[in-house]
Amino acid sequence: MISANETVSRNLKRIRQERNLTLDDLAILTGVSKSMLSEIERCTKSPTISVLEKICRGIKIPLVQLTYFETPQISLTANNTVKHYSAWEGFELFVLFEFDPDKKFEIFRHRIAPNSQRVSECHEAGIREYIICTRGVFSVQVGEQTFPLQEGEALQFLANCRHAYGNETDKEVQIMMLLYHEYTRNLRMTTYIKRITRLIVGLFLFSLGSFLTIQANIGLAPWEAFSMGCAYLTDLSYGNIVVITGLLIILIDLALKEKVGVGTVLNAILIGKFVDLIQYADIIPQMPTMELGLAMLLIGQIIICIGSYFYIGASLGCGPRDALMVALGKRLPSVPIGAIRGLLEGTVLIIGWLLGAKVGMGTAISVLGIGIILQYTFKLLHFDVKSIEHESIYDTMKITTLSKSNPDI
Repeated sequence: MISANETVSRNLKRIRQERNLTLDDLAILTGVSKSMLSEIERCTKSPTISVLEKICRGIKIPLVQLTYFETPQISLTANNTVKHYSAWEGFELFVLFEFDPDKKFEIFRHRIAPNSQRVSECHEAGIREYIICTRGVFSVQVGEQTFPLQEGEALQFLANCRHAYGNETDKEVQIMMLLYHEYTRNLRMTTYIKRITRLIVGLFLFSLGSFLTIQANIGLAPWEAFSMGCAYLTDLSYGNIVVITGLLIILIDLALKEKVGVGTVLNAILIGKFVDLIQYADIIPQMPTMELGLAMLLIGQIIICIGSYFYIGASLGCGPRDALMVALGKRLPSVPIGAIRGLLEGTVLIIGWLLGAKVGMGTAISVLGIGIILQYTFKLLHFDVKSIEHESIYDTMKITTLSKSNPDI
């Protein structure tokens, strides 16, 4: 019987050759060095679970496909033949049934030591986890929700978000886990199209909400005031000013080496153009009274928050201004992020006011209210923004370029 390392070695080399990838290509896709990949293929080095996970994420395969061989009609996984990995500190993993592309599932047994925790990164879209607690008591955190499991209880969830497992007792816990791969590689492009669609819908809603806050006519939010003031100063439309400002901020983000994604670029371009389109349609009037203005401002902020839910959830990159705030926060670690945001928004607000933009009660409500509304909107939609890991343009191009000649990626 061949060892687990030999199995990984054979399958990694086979998959790489089937996809016509060089070791250099594989290193680019996975972020694992060429020398390490070479040693794994030659079976001269035993890879850690974290290295195997990086390889699998890079080439879009489940972990145990690296240990997969064709399943016979009848097979017995005996205690002395089960593949065993000390995957993470306090966690032992036993592969009972390896991944089968035809059946699209894999089954593991986990043994969790007392007082042990482990955080799992987002799985590839379409992987669902089924967990059964067979001994002891432990908990699973999915997003912001925590589920305690007693012996004999079960839980299932879509695992494309950050999740964690914990044994807070002084006794060992054992669980059974089934991973079901709902999406096949043929659906990967469909998934990406859905993400782009979600992003665009979110940006349109954000633009609509932003235009409603302008038409409320009781005072502009800081960035809206800046754009409106610049529009007064030039012959450009409000939307074009938003586009130009967004693209200039992206250049600053890149100079500060902050991650910029496809969504970041589309955010800079589409929000301004959508606002111009809505204004051209001329179907939303300016509010004549304070009461109607307050109502429209509130509706606009709610729509902005719903739009944020859609476009942030696409995980294709945050907005240019948020990226700038994060970049400055990294370079000024002693300054609270709230102070950095306040300085940015205060600066653009003053510039906008000096250029003639309207500042009033709506400005104060926008600054103070948007955070509260955003928090409750995300809570209502069960959206954990901390679980989102944005994809950079480099990541997208890296996968797309190699996928043209390797459709399995």
